[in-house]
Amino acid sequence: MITKSQALNLKHGNIILQVARLSSVADTYSSIIDFNKRTEHVLIKPLRWKINGKVQTWKSKTRYEFKIPVKHGLYSFGYLTRDNAHLFELGE
Repeated sequence: MITKSQALNLKHGNIILQVARLSSVADTYSSIIDFNKRTEHVLIKPLRWKINGKVQTWKSKTRYEFKIPVKHGLYSFGYLTRDNAHLFELGE
């Protein structure tokens, strides 16, 4: 699980690992925003995701939010957010 403080310290080019198993395609789309359809498989080993941009932060009415663009391979992409940070761990 990546904490908020760890997420805010991530830089462009850092590697994170998706270690949680997704039980269905519906869980994929509800837990991870804007991921490509190529991530619809069950994880056997952790997937390596690369930080693809800068950390975006803002304050909502109840909490601080963050959004970090990530990519995997050529066609899979998405955002690491507060809602799906439990699916990832810090990589190498």
